[in-house]
Amino acid sequence: MKRTLGWLGSLALVAATGCGSDPSTIETEEAAIAAFTLLSQQAGRASQGIPSNGMGPNGSATMNCVDGGTVDITVSSSTSTTNPRASSATATYQGSFNACAASGSTMEGDISQSATARKDGTTVTFSTSLEGTITFAGDIDGVCYMNISVSSASASAADTKISGTICGFPAQDIYSSLTTN
Repeated sequence: MKRTLGWLGSLALVAATGCGSDPSTIETEEAAIAAFTLLSQQAGRASQGIPSNGMGPNGSATMNCVDGGTVDITVSSSTSTTNPRASSATATYQGSFNACAASGSTMEGDISQSATARKDGTTVTFSTSLEGTITFAGDIDGVCYMNISVSSASASAADTKISGTICGFPAQDIYSSLTTN
């Protein structure tokens, strides 16, 4: 489950789902992919500074971004076992980007994410959600609203369901572009 939560955390920090009134202003899918990638790279760097509790990361860290500014990350995780064949793990992530500069763009804003993995006998399910708004300035310019839902009834990518949008574009399309490039 530790590995799965890491995968879910990485995916969630990079993906986003929109609502009916998506305030995103990033205009092309290519810019949305670039924004999504840059956001995940900086969030991933920041989360590496958080200590582990044996199950996963717990605590907070402020990390410097590549070209200035910071990312403040707070992570908590827990596990629960209801019987020898049933267990679950939950993690929550909060990220605050403060003039975080990298690759010609600066990011400002907040994201929050939760992830859960459950095992009951031989059945394993995963779910995660992410929400937040990041404002980009520079090579990537605009506001990117994120609110993603990802779920899977198995460890197979074929069983993964991704819904929502990234910067106003379908999350499934953005995710597909990232995994095939």
